[in-house]
Amino acid sequence: MTNQDLDWPIRVAAMNALQHLVRQHGEVLSWDVIARGFTYQGETLNFANRARGIFWPRREYLEARYERFRMTG
Repeated sequence: MTNQDLDWPIRVAAMNALQHLVRQHGEVLSWDVIARGFTYQGETLNFANRARGIFWPRREYLEARYERFRMTG
């Protein structure tokens, strides 16, 4: 399974949450609205953060996990 396959459910949840926010607030979302993030499987995930832009939660998790494996392997 590729990283994109693992990211797919999170991306769908993010897009659904964004569509809901746009219906509530209009097409231009304030940073306060974006900063609240969205819920995926009981966990709150960020859409983005000011320092880095769009957040890739699953990919970062996998890269960190790989890096730990590489350091110990």
